[in-house]
Amino acid sequence: MKFAATLLILVGTIGFASSSGRGEKYSLKPTGPEPETASARFTLSAELDKPVDDLPSKISLSGKLQTSIVEKQADGAYTRRTRFKIDETSPALDADDEKEWVKDSFYDRNGKEIKSAKVTGDVGIPWISGLDFQPPTQEVAIGDAWSTVNPGTPDSDAPASFGASQLAGIEMVSGTRCFRVEQVVRSGGTDPTISYSTFWIRQSDGSLFKVDAVGSLKNFRDSSVSVKIAFSITFEG
Repeated sequence: MKFAATLLILVGTIGFASSSGRGEKYSLKPTGPEPETASARFTLSAELDKPVDDLPSKISLSGKLQTSIVEKQADGAYTRRTRFKIDETSPALDADDEKEWVKDSFYDRNGKEIKSAKVTGDVGIPWISGLDFQPPTQEVAIGDAWSTVNPGTPDSDAPASFGASQLAGIEMVSGTRCFRVEQVVRSGGTDPTISYSTFWIRQSDGSLFKVDAVGSLKNFRDSSVSVKIAFSITFEG
């Protein structure tokens, strides 16, 4: 009941439209095989409501994201490892001055994420839950909405999250025709977050082209500090 009530709040926040009479339906699932590897550049800006430790109230950084399949099961399930590495010229965000975070995500044979867990670093940072795109299980028309759930890993830096998504339209981005999906995600754990994301999905093959996200986090670095974060990823190739 609590989940249903919160999901209704998320749907109301985005302002989803009714799917009736919306016309042509589309599949947002990847049409080709799951890519073995992918890489992207990211930028991040953060604003703290007050300074904490050695960090200033405003932070800007950039880096590279790399993802690869590290294990495949006989039944088609697989594990994907994602590595975020901050550029040497950018400041570190976590309390141990780490500039690299690695997490493993576990998927079933249909490509649905079952759980995730950190490998190294603080992957519980606030924007992680807002960067995961889960396509709808059925075809959708512009204006259609669907719910998303990521169970996370109990008692870890990867808390459960849930949200709502909507196919908002089709548009050209840097010469690439893309589906545009709007998403709101809430995550629990000791540092609850909410994020608002826009995903651009290549219409040609269903692969992720770009994602922009903004979010908020309470109790940053186990303190009373709140932080607002804007994050952008553009995939290469």
